[in-house]
Amino acid sequence: MRLAAIALVIVAAGCASHHPTARRPPIRPAEWKAVLNDWYPDSVVDQPHPCAAIVIATTRLPSSPTAYSTINRDLARAERRSCTRNPDLGALKVGMSDADVAAVAGAPDDTGLRCWVYAVTSAHDGRRVCFTNGRVTTLQLSVHG
Repeated sequence: MRLAAIALVIVAAGCASHHPTARRPPIRPAEWKAVLNDWYPDSVVDQPHPCAAIVIATTRLPSSPTAYSTINRDLARAERRSCTRNPDLGALKVGMSDADVAAVAGAPDDTGLRCWVYAVTSAHDGRRVCFTNGRVTTLQLSVHG
């Protein structure tokens, strides 16, 4: 009986590793708004924020460059501090949260309200990642070469 219980635990652990589950919940509006509120008083993002919160805050900016002349540059600087520099685009899976995507893939090269684009490089193929309610619903591959 004891051996069967141990075998069941090992099989269950192995199955869990083949079906990735989100480790982090999707970024809440309060989190990306906190990034903008951090920047607002002194044009500096000086508090720690999740990478995904910074990325999403960037997508929510007004299109008027004159009203927010340095915010894009300032948020890009915050992304460089908060986001991974060693992206693992192969780890991206449908169902992951936006926070998990940013944790493994870092800041995207281009963003929209629903999709993030990771460009093709000599190191990896590109990806287009689209979200619904903070979860990956579409994952497209762009092959290098």
